[in-house]
Amino acid sequence: LVEIQEVLTPAIDLSNLQASSTIILLLQAPFENVKILGSPTISVDLSLSQFEITKTLAELPLKIKNAAGQHCLVSPSSYTLIIRGMADSLKQVSPAGLELVLDVRDKQPGDYEVPLACPTGLPEKIEILEIIPPKVQIHISEVATQSANPEK
Repeated sequence: LVEIQEVLTPAIDLSNLQASSTIILLLQAPFENVKILGSPTISVDLSLSQFEITKTLAELPLKIKNAAGQHCLVSPSSYTLIIRGMADSLKQVSPAGLELVLDVRDKQPGDYEVPLACPTGLPEKIEILEIIPPKVQIHISEVATQSANPEK
């Protein structure tokens, strides 16, 4: 018995494991001349735990709410969002479900530097690590209107 350092079991396939569970495995004698006394099985408790991961969503569009008669140029016109959360929660995040709206309806024509806020559409347990860029430049101008009765 002094020579026996370990007793093996068949390999455990974890690829289809969906939840923590207990499995029963057959022990394998380390040498041909060794016999396992008592139960030839062992109970193995498998515990699954989730872990946090980071996800980067690039080239997300910005949406502008502007007043009638306003023309807006936004630079840059998209943003990158870096988020962290449990893997299951991050699977629920879709770029199509996120919305970051810049409301400039109350602004006069001119140039503005506008900080980007948190987009809507993120699950509760998701942490925003960074929004890139943190601010965008918006140029607002009036749209020229044509007269219905041009002068002759």
